[in-house]
Amino acid sequence: MLDSEINSTSAARSAGFYDDFWLNFSRQPASDELTRALFIRDSIAELVAKTGLEILDLGCGRGWMAPFLSPFGSVTGVDFSPVGIEFAQEKN
Repeated sequence: MLDSEINSTSAARSAGFYDDFWLNFSRQPASDELTRALFIRDSIAELVAKTGLEILDLGCGRGWMAPFLSPFGSVTGVDFSPVGIEFAQEKN
């Protein structure tokens, strides 16, 4: 099996898990997520002195981090889970 086939198989298996996970998870950031988001936002603000960035949120889940990243530029979220992506699209 090629590496790309292994990755595709793994992604397909993960998607089902995360679909179920996001269906039973709050759409609002939990306190630990909020803490992480604020740390990341503040770190970007300190290290990058410009806006208009193109930001990739790999493994974006339900898209909860996008509002914290969007002041710095355009945010594109990617995830295995179609359910997570649907939540992100509804919110944004």
